[in-house]
Amino acid sequence: MTQPPNPGLSAFLPLVTCDDGQPYISCLAVAALLEYCAAKIRMTGLDANAAADLLASEADALNVRAIALTAP
Repeated sequence: MTQPPNPGLSAFLPLVTCDDGQPYISCLAVAALLEYCAAKIRMTGLDANAAADLLASEADALNVRAIALTAP
């Protein structure tokens, strides 16, 4: 049986919607996400393209959550 993909840290970061209707994430959460990506790159020995794919994947996941949070 195939295991589901690891959702990454972006799935667990706190997002809040402010009075302006925009989603926000704290500086600490951003720092945690960057540290997670850096650690994963170091631990797995990813090359530059794979590292860029990891960052893009986390950014996409965060964008999807932000859209879902603010959708009417």
